[in-house]
Amino acid sequence: MDEEFFEEEKLEQVEILEFSGVFLNEDGMKKTLNAFEKKLNQIHYYSEKNKSLSYRKIIRYQVQLYKAVITGQREHYLPLVVK
Repeated sequence: MDEEFFEEEKLEQVEILEFSGVFLNEDGMKKTLNAFEKKLNQIHYYSEKNKSLSYRKIIRYQVQLYKAVITGQREHYLPLVVK
């Protein structure tokens, strides 16, 4: 991510009950979500399907593979490796 995402004016210090942390303000959240959406729409060659797919579709397929392992329909799960 770009360094501008972590500019101090886009971060807020918040304390909720016993938990504390640093959270994005509304502008920082919008920029982060836009960058994430842009990444999900990027096309990447996916050798498992032998074709190019968006990261969104690859992640969906990976979830299906993982589910198949959990339900016993498949023995092994091979995760996506991004080079």
